[in-house]
Amino acid sequence: MPPSTRSSSASKASQKATPAPAKAAGGAKRRKSDAKEDEGKEATKPKKRKTSGKKGKEKAEEVVEAGRDVFSSLPMDLVLQICSDVDPGTLLAISQTSKSIRSTLIRKAAEPVWLAARRNFGMPDLQAEVDEPMYAYLVQGKACQICGTTRLKTEAEHELRVRACSKCMTANLRNASRIRKEMDDLHPLALEWCLSTPYSAAGNTRADEEHYFWVPEVAAVSDHLHAIDPPPKPEKEDDAQPEYSPNDDTELFREECRQRKVKVSADAATIFKYESRSLDENLAEERKKINDRFKQIQERLIAAGFAEQE
Repeated sequence: MPPSTRSSSASKASQKATPAPAKAAGGAKRRKSDAKEDEGKEATKPKKRKTSGKKGKEKAEEVVEAGRDVFSSLPMDLVLQICSDVDPGTLLAISQTSKSIRSTLIRKAAEPVWLAARRNFGMPDLQAEVDEPMYAYLVQGKACQICGTTRLKTEAEHELRVRACSKCMTANLRNASRIRKEMDDLHPLALEWCLSTPYSAAGNTRADEEHYFWVPEVAAVSDHLHAIDPPPKPEKEDDAQPEYSPNDDTELFREECRQRKVKVSADAATIFKYESRSLDENLAEERKKINDRFKQIQERLIAAGFAEQE
């Protein structure tokens, strides 16, 4: 069994404690004469300062949004120059700052920006077709593509081209037997043509080597097959299932799915090698930083009069 090509990322949230306010000290007693002078006088309430309220808030939001719209109005070659030195993960974060910036970076004309970011950091080319933003998301994204959370760790299952949190991974990853039992009106050819993985949501494999499938993809493929080639149904409930042979459109779709499965599987291995190499390089870089720092401290101590053996 090959090693799992699943990769993970985590996000952290920090909280700051707010100290409780101290109790106010009691005031001194007032003299009787002062008390008499104050009798009959009404306290004057301070006037409240008028604020712009909702209109002011809306105006501030308009100013902020106008500033963000400057980015979306820039020529694409200038956007490419601005983002030329960032990694795909940073580009993802930039694209999520506002709707206007997202629409600028997600459109087809911005593909060279993502391609430059990817190649700057050595991410390999893939065989199966995938949009550059989606590729960046699968490798360096943090949000779950099902529920959208960024507070929980998400894992990318590259053999399925999916990134999800553990809860959504468990809810949407099913083995073939369970899908056949639970999914009504499943097209008989759907599972054969979907992407699959030998690993469960927990990262385990089955003794019978049955694969796991991504339920949303299975449902979409099944619906498409029913649309282009619905299988015949028995006339009566107790009758046997009539013989089914795929039409030409279904055979063409079968070949497309077969080629995609082969390419995605090869891409998963490619990404796994890249991530493993990147991890080794990061560890080597950290060790180098530690060694360099140690040498700097050692040189300063020797210059201060300490012996090297000390």
